[in-house]
Amino acid sequence: MSRRRTKRSNASPPRKRGGFAPWLRPITGLLLVIIGVVGAAASVNSLAWQIQTRWSYSAGTCRVVSARVVQVGHGYELDIAHQVEVDGRAYRPTRNTDQSPPAYASRAEAEAALASFSIGSVHRCWYDAQHPDLHSLLIHRDMDPWTQSGVLVVSLVAAVAGAGLLLMKRNSRSVN
Repeated sequence: MSRRRTKRSNASPPRKRGGFAPWLRPITGLLLVIIGVVGAAASVNSLAWQIQTRWSYSAGTCRVVSARVVQVGHGYELDIAHQVEVDGRAYRPTRNTDQSPPAYASRAEAEAALASFSIGSVHRCWYDAQHPDLHSLLIHRDMDPWTQSGVLVVSLVAAVAGAGLLLMKRNSRSVN
């Protein structure tokens, strides 16, 4: 049995099935590369800071001596003064917190976070054993290197996937 092909009166060029629109692949690839590189850079920076803090400083306790919310630009930060307590001795207060001061988009969020830093409350901190009166860090966020390592891996996968999309050659075959 033979089939006869009929011509279409309004013939249009055959369409490719599946795949990206020609402009979508490079845009998606570029966005993935940018997100991956920025995420990886932030993760590496945070991991390096956490590792340096753990190797250079000793874990200890700090007592909050003052705490307030301050407006910085369009956001809010916590300004927390604390003093290291080692072997019953309290050293002069410092204002170093985290890698950078805890920041919030609204005053309400900052006030809610401030509630955990009431004056006199004791928190875990990291201090320079040689100079506890000069260098101490009150850690506001939990130092979790595993989470940062996971973010680093996901960021690198996104960057590689984006690079793959950018380098992928278009399939030149057409479907008839």
